[in-house]
Order: sequence, then structure tokens, then C-alpha cells
Amino acid sequence: MSRRYTRDEFTEQLNTTFEINFTPDIVKDAELIQVSNLEGTGNYESFSITFLVAEDCPIYQQIYPIDHAEMGSLELFLVPSGKDEKGTTYVSVFNYPKEEKTVS
Repeated sequence: MSRRYTRDEFTEQLNTTFEINFTPDIVKDAELIQVSNLEGTGNYESFSITFLVAEDCPIYQQIYPIDHAEMGSLELFLVPSGKDEKGTTYVSVFNYPKEEKTVS
């Protein structure tokens, strides 16, 4: 992942639809259902996002191409985190070094 995504960017897209490209032939709609609070540990800041895919789909953890009307094309490492009558949930965790604040 070459771009640093922020928690705020995903929070703005909460409850919107993303398209996950599981394979070239399997593209599923996924609703962004959760954005965790920003956590700070040592020199890192972390948050996670959770998608819900209502239809049956592959449940492998790997990097998937994802498209969104506002955010454009992304590539995220998704991990299946559960499956119930609503569908399958996938989580992506973001862990970045804290940006040093400079004083002008």
C-alpha cells in the first residue's frame, strides 16, 4: 500500500458501498460497517475498518483490489473475521508510524 489512508477518510464513507474484486470474475458489494477508534501505541497509530459482504464469497486473507465512488481504487489486505446470517465480515488494519510534528 503506497498511500497513507486516514481514519477520517473511512469514517466519512461509513455505511457506503465498496466493490471488492475477489477474482476477475467475482466482484461483490461490501458495506463499510465499522471504523475503529484511533489507537496510539508507542510510535504507532492504528485503526481498523470492517466490511460486510452479504453474498457468499471467497474467504481468504490477502490483498484485494477495491473500488469506491469517492475514494477511488484501493488495495487492502483483508482478513475474514466472521460469518453469520447477514454475510461475511472482513477486517483491514492500518498501523502507521506517528508523524512527527514540526514547529515553524
